[in-house]
Amino acid sequence: MTELTKFLIKCRLTGMISNQIMLKIIKKSINSANLITESFDLLKQEWGLDKFQRFRFLFDKQRIGSLNAINYLDFEYPELLRTIYNPPALLFFEGNIALLKTECIAIVGARQASDYSFRCISGLVPRLVNRYTIVSGLAKGSILGLIRPR
Repeated sequence: MTELTKFLIKCRLTGMISNQIMLKIIKKSINSANLITESFDLLKQEWGLDKFQRFRFLFDKQRIGSLNAINYLDFEYPELLRTIYNPPALLFFEGNIALLKTECIAIVGARQASDYSFRCISGLVPRLVNRYTIVSGLAKGSILGLIRPR
């Protein structure tokens, strides 16, 4: 995992930083001699000193542990995802990251799925399992419990 990715994970774990700001940090990292100092300067400029100090307090407490992630600049980052408006700066993953380079499908639904939607997705997902890599955001209501690993 790159130092940029580790830095972005700690930023995300604070719960204070937006995807747009993380993309600015990534852009800055391309020509940065000191990523952390320059990123902190950017955050002070964006937020002001009070908010930055709250962020810094939370940032210093963060531990990455066993989290796995890639950032927008990583080779493993899906090319099609790079082309969307406001692409995710950071993707957390579990399992085989190489599967993101295969044909993927994501099914987005309600957090509180109805019985009807659950029946519909239960009929659809088994037909997709062996044809596509199914991507899930792991949010409440995700389809992850309905599928088996590829």
